[in-house]
Amino acid sequence: VALAVLALFALPHTIWQSQHGWPTKEFVENALKEKLLPISPWEFFGQQAVVVNVFAVPVIIAGIVFGFKKENRTWLPLSIIFLTVVLILLASGKSRVNYLAPAYAFVLPMGALAIEQWFKARKIKKRWAYVALVSASPLYLSLGLPWMSPNAMTWVISKSPIQPPVEEKGPKSAMQGWSDMFGWPELARDVQVAMIQLQPEERSKVAIVTKNYGEASALEHFGLNRVLCGHNNFWLWGPQDWNGEVAVFVNHWPPEVTELFDSFELIGTVDAPNAVPEQNGSPIWVARGLKVPVQVFWKKIRRYV
Repeated sequence: VALAVLALFALPHTIWQSQHGWPTKEFVENALKEKLLPISPWEFFGQQAVVVNVFAVPVIIAGIVFGFKKENRTWLPLSIIFLTVVLILLASGKSRVNYLAPAYAFVLPMGALAIEQWFKARKIKKRWAYVALVSASPLYLSLGLPWMSPNAMTWVISKSPIQPPVEEKGPKSAMQGWSDMFGWPELARDVQVAMIQLQPEERSKVAIVTKNYGEASALEHFGLNRVLCGHNNFWLWGPQDWNGEVAVFVNHWPPEVTELFDSFELIGTVDAPNAVPEQNGSPIWVARGLKVPVQVFWKKIRRYV
C-alpha cells in the first residue's frame, strides 16, 4: 500500500520529467562529472558533524539506535530510511553535505526521546544538556552573519580548527557558504552602468544573459527586465520575447556561444569583493547580431548542473 501511495505521488513528477527530456537525470550526471569533488566516507561523516553541530551528533546516533530497539520497533522504518539515504550518498562517491539534511528529520526526534529517557533513568538534571549546547555556541555563533563584518568573519574562519567543507571544483572564497549572500546589489549596479553605453533604441530590445540562476535572480530582484539564463530551471522558462538583436552577457562564455554573434565586446566588470570568486570581477559584454535562430542559441546555453 505504501509503495502504491508513493507511486501515485511520484506520477505527476515522472510525467513532467518525461515531457522535458529527464532534466534531473541530466543534472545529476553533469554534477557528478563537472561540479562535485570526490569525498571519502570519513570526510563525509566529518563534514556532517561540522554542519549539524558536533553536540547534535550524539542525538543523531541515539535516534538511529532508538529505532532498532525491540520496544521501539514502531519507529524502525525511520532509522532504516535514514541509513538508506546515507548509503546512497556514500555509494555515489560524491555528495554535498546538505544532501543528507532532510533525512535528519527522521532521527533527531527519536534521538531527543532516547536522551530524555536516558536522563530520566539516571536522574540527571536537564541543565547539563543546556550547558553542553551553550558551550558549543561561541564557535557556531562566530560563523553566523549578520552580526560580524565580512573581514572579521574571514579572520575567524581562518583561525578556526573547523573549516567549511570543500565540496565543489573551482576557486573558493574564505567565506564559502556565506559569500553567495554578497554581491547582488553590486552586480545589478554594474550591469545597469554597462547598459548606459547602449543606444537608446537598443535598450528597449536588449536581453541580459547570465551564467547561473543566482546572477539571474539578483538582476530580477533589483528590477532589471528580460533576464535570461540557461542554468537549471531558468532554461525551462525560455528566451521570452527576445529577438536576438542585442544582449548583455554576464560572466565568461565559451567560443561556441560568443561565435554565434556578429560582435561580442567587453563593456564592464563586476566589482563585488565579498562575493564568490566567479562573480567578483566577472566581465560584462554586449553581443550584437545573433547569427542563428533564437531557439538554436537557447539550446546552446542550456546547463543542467
